[in-house]
Amino acid sequence: MAAKATAKSVFAHVIMGNICSYTEDTWKSDISLAQNASINAFVLNITPPLSDDCLQTQMTTNDLGTGFKLFFSFDYLGNNVPWAAADVVSVLTTHGSNAAYFKSGSDNYPPVSTFEGTKNIGDWDSIRSQVGGIFFVPDWTSLGPDRLRRRRITGWPATSLLIRSSMYILATP
Repeated sequence: MAAKATAKSVFAHVIMGNICSYTEDTWKSDISLAQNASINAFVLNITPPLSDDCLQTQMTTNDLGTGFKLFFSFDYLGNNVPWAAADVVSVLTTHGSNAAYFKSGSDNYPPVSTFEGTKNIGDWDSIRSQVGGIFFVPDWTSLGPDRLRRRRITGWPATSLLIRSSMYILATP
């Protein structure tokens, strides 16, 4: 018997460094193309140091009444500089409440993703306590499934660890 999956939301990963020079028309065009392809949101891959002007432009331009959304993936390997916890908190508190930021689940939490950052796993308890509820979707594939299962983040129940393909998901309790 074949399993059938039903997608609720579809996301496309976008590298911020590739779109900082976008004009409003280019951004609108990409949003239109994404919506025509049934994509609900762009996941913005961001690296430090982050140009807040670039990010603010994308968040403002996206809030055009189209219903299209964005959320962040904090890239801990880009530019060979990991994210400082205080900078993650700043980005999330500044932009997480924006109407263009995607919200997830019955708690309406903002999703937050990472690319790697295994040396900064301990930062997430503090980040979460400072920004409130988040739907946390880290990509720590370098740990592999066995090492990831042994990790414990305070306040994140072990039962919330789901392993799907190469993506490891920790859901908020």
